[in-house]
Amino acid sequence: MAQGTTKLFNLSERREMKLKTLKDLYRDELRDVYDAENQIVKALPKMVKAVSSPELEKALQEHLDKTKGHRKRLDHVFKSMGETPKRKTCEGLKGLLEEGKELK
Repeated sequence: MAQGTTKLFNLSERREMKLKTLKDLYRDELRDVYDAENQIVKALPKMVKAVSSPELEKALQEHLDKTKGHRKRLDHVFKSMGETPKRKTCEGLKGLLEEGKELK
């Protein structure tokens, strides 16, 4: 391994990644989280429409509102780094949402 390079094993993608700095790792993880928040923002409105419990509907709507806030904060983090927000597929959440579709 080249000097100054950290090798990490990304379990969600089952591949090795070469990251040269902690900032590279930080950026990579932010992109993963940014994608997760966007997946949630897309999925929650469908869940809100599908539930019959008013309490659950309210809880899901509150969660959606908070998640939109998380996404907005991530936009600010990327901006503070001088970067445009980019997504890296969060395979873990993608899998959870796929499993959730089977519950219909």
